[in-house]
Amino acid sequence: MSKAQRPTHTVTNPPPIQASPEKSFPSPNLRGVTLILFLFLAACSQPPGQREADRGRIELERGNPVRAEALLERSIERRPAHPDNAITFNLLGLALHQQGRFNEAQDAFENSRRINPLLAEPVFNLGILAAERGNLREAARYLNDAARMVPDHPVALEVLAALHLERGQPGPARNALLAAEERDPRNPRILTALARAEHAAGNPEPALDLLLRALERNPRFPPAHYNPGVLHETSLNAPEQARPH
Repeated sequence: MSKAQRPTHTVTNPPPIQASPEKSFPSPNLRGVTLILFLFLAACSQPPGQREADRGRIELERGNPVRAEALLERSIERRPAHPDNAITFNLLGLALHQQGRFNEAQDAFENSRRINPLLAEPVFNLGILAAERGNLREAARYLNDAARMVPDHPVALEVLAALHLERGQPGPARNALLAAEERDPRNPRILTALARAEHAAGNPEPALDLLLRALERNPRFPPAHYNPGVLHETSLNAPEQARPH
C-alpha cells in the first residue's frame, strides 16, 4: 500500500477563525462548517469515466451539485472497479451533502473509504458530517483518524479543537491546537484559536500573548486585531486599551 495521500488543495478554511462582530470573545460554530473539498490533478490520458469525473469536479466547484452528481455517478458506472473511484465517491459525497442528502453523502464517503482506506479526505468529511448531526464523539474519532493519516496537515486538528471548545473542553482543544501548530508553525489562524482556548480556560493574559504573536506573524490578520481589544475590555480590566491593535 502507498502512504496516505496528502491533500493538494482546499476550497474552504476551517470554521474557528473568524472574528465575531459581537463584543464578546468569539466561539466556534461547527454548524456552519462546509465540507472541505480536496482536488486532485487529472491524468493526461482520458480513460473511460475520467472525462465525466473531471467535469463533475468542475460542476461541483461552480456550485452545481445536481449536475455534478449526475456526472460523477456516470463516471463510476463507466469504470466500476477503478481505484480512482475512491476520489470520485468522495466528490459525490460532497455533491450530495450540498443538496442536504446527508445519509446518501455518508454512504458515498464510506464507499470512498472502502475503496482506498489510506485516503484521508473521506475520513475528514465523515467527521464533519458527524459534527453537523451533533454526534460529537463520532466526529472526534473521525477527525483524529484523519489527522493521523496526514501528519503534516493541520486542518483536522483545528476542527477537532473547535469541537472540543463547543463541548466546553478547552484543555483538549489546546492540546489539539498545539499539535496543529507543530505542523504549521507560521499560521496566525492557529495561534488565534489557541488564544480562544486559553480564554475559555480562564487565562486571558496567555490569550493576549498568543494574539500578539499572531499579529507578529501576520499584521493584517483581522481576528488578531479585533480580539486583543475584546480581552482588554472584558477580561483584563483595561478598557482604555480596548482599541484596535
